Amino acid sequence: EGSFREVDSSKVDRLQRLAAMLSEQGIYLSLSIYFPVWLRLAHDAEFPGYEGKQPFALSYFSEAFRDVMKEWWRAVLLTPSPYTGLPLARDPTLALLELVNEDSTFFGTFKPYRVIPETTTHEVEAQFGAWLSVRYGSVSKALEVWSSPRIKGDEPEVGRVGLLPLWNVAHDGSTRARDTAEFLARSMRDAYADMHDFLRRALGAHALTICSNWTTVDELVLGPLDNWANSVCDVMDRHGYFAGPHLGDSAAHTVRAGQQYDDSSMLQWAGRNNGAAPPTSVLPFIEPRVNGRPHVVSELGWSWPNRFRAEGPLLVAAYGSLHDVDGLMWFASGAVGWAQSLGKFEVSDLAIMGQFPAAAAIYRQGLVRGAEPVVDVTLSEGSLFALRGVPLAAQTGLDALRAPGAQERRGNSRDAIATLLRGPVNERLGEGADALEDEARQSGVGAAVVGSHTGELTWDADKGLVTLVAPRANAAVGFVGSASGMTLPAIDVTLENDYASVALVSLDGEPLSRSKSMLLQVVTEVSNAGFEAAGHGVRRIAAAGGPPVLLRSIRGHVRLHGHEGQELTVTALDGNGQATRSLHSPRPGAGLPLLPDVTHYVLTLR
Repeated sequence: EGSFREVDSSKVDRLQRLAAMLSEQGIYLSLSIYFPVWLRLAHDAEFPGYEGKQPFALSYFSEAFRDVMKEWWRAVLLTPSPYTGLPLARDPTLALLELVNEDSTFFGTFKPYRVIPETTTHEVEAQFGAWLSVRYGSVSKALEVWSSPRIKGDEPEVGRVGLLPLWNVAHDGSTRARDTAEFLARSMRDAYADMHDFLRRALGAHALTICSNWTTVDELVLGPLDNWANSVCDVMDRHGYFAGPHLGDSAAHTVRAGQQYDDSSMLQWAGRNNGAAPPTSVLPFIEPRVNGRPHVVSELGWSWPNRFRAEGPLLVAAYGSLHDVDGLMWFASGAVGWAQSLGKFEVSDLAIMGQFPAAAAIYRQGLVRGAEPVVDVTLSEGSLFALRGVPLAAQTGLDALRAPGAQERRGNSRDAIATLLRGPVNERLGEGADALEDEARQSGVGAAVVGSHTGELTWDADKGLVTLVAPRANAAVGFVGSASGMTLPAIDVTLENDYASVALVSLDGEPLSRSKSMLLQVVTEVSNAGFEAAGHGVRRIAAAGGPPVLLRSIRGHVRLHGHEGQELTVTALDGNGQATRSLHSPRPGAGLPLLPDVTHYVLTLR
């Protein structure tokens, strides 16, 4: 509808109204206005070949396209708001500005002559030729130094040089591959720097910038170059999702009858998987900290269908705190209030949003301590562009819409995951001399049971269970039924349910051993009413179901430790945190029977 160059003033108005509403509630805004997947260009003489195509990589090589993007930002950020009187560029509500959503010269969509149309490919090849001419004196001399077979696009007589497929760039070890990688990384970094400087200097925007937030075909080798390019902005960002297999028509964005799926728990990456390699989406919410930049995860989710979604919030809060992740943003909700039914990416249900009370307390109040780095890597600029890679990399989990573009993706290893479970990994890319300080590899990281560097978190891959033991928070997440009668310092947990998430957090700032007010949170599995998928393993969905969202009945009891001689009052809460009933007040040391449909209780002692 209309030219892609034009900015819809009604959308700017809605954005300004949203910002004003968020400001009234003390909520910051992270703003992204460009996603190549959502833009298909109409005929435009300046960008031939993109008619009906998604403009992947165009912002990195076309100054003309960046000029269009700059005018989008000018309209969005400098138009005075009728609601606040301020343009967004000067509104403190606006915290983050994302330049490009989910794009990279090192992702599988970077395919000259295929995803990138011929005319633009020729322009990129010409830019590569000019870059090589500076380095070697001429295109012909570069090809002579490479001593490699010619590929499509090699036309030295007109100053153009073809680009190797990314798999070859990452793996063939040639001088041509290294030069190609450096050219792609520098082009992307320069484009980001251009946009970052425009927002800062020309528009005077106060918000912090994010370059992009995607991934590469090989996180060990190309990931460092992508991160180096992104670090020209203020904040590093990633998107991360966890899900089991989900196959069939439209499975990337819907759940419907006739598709196939299987349940999958992140906690089963070893032991229960008979020692198999972990799935590629393990730990989508943590990764190395790059060049000292703040780090956020601006899209995060445990996709449905999957009966094991309840592990997500507490894992994210606990390990996000361990790693001092600066922001965690769940994606997404399409309605105000609780979801009436579950869709592919829904988070407004008891398994996810229903666990925000305890999860937010753990994360926002720092109830899990941050750890000192367990690995510290410095990769010099020479090593970066020699494609020597980093010693470990945990592959980000892709959302289902973008996973098909991943093709060959390498990064996860059990050591990489176990290292991140122990604590943070710092990477300094393109700075200083090569160095590696690796405490983690001296600590038996390959074991099935991995404790955090702080001693507060334990991940038992054989049992599929994570426990949190901190002064103001105790929790158990995963296959708690296999640990019947499990004892934590502040609480005993006995559940008939095989899978659940249980947390006890202090509400008065005191350690649990002395607290007079505590929140108990117990969540099991959720599903749409009428959802049907008989059998085990990858199986057919007979019916996707619909409203209401159902919670599997909670069966079991908990028992507080200590607090002898005190009177205990137990108040059951509804999903909105409102008191619904007061339960019989047993002695603190007596077992507290859990109600089948109650997920939150306030425990008060006096």
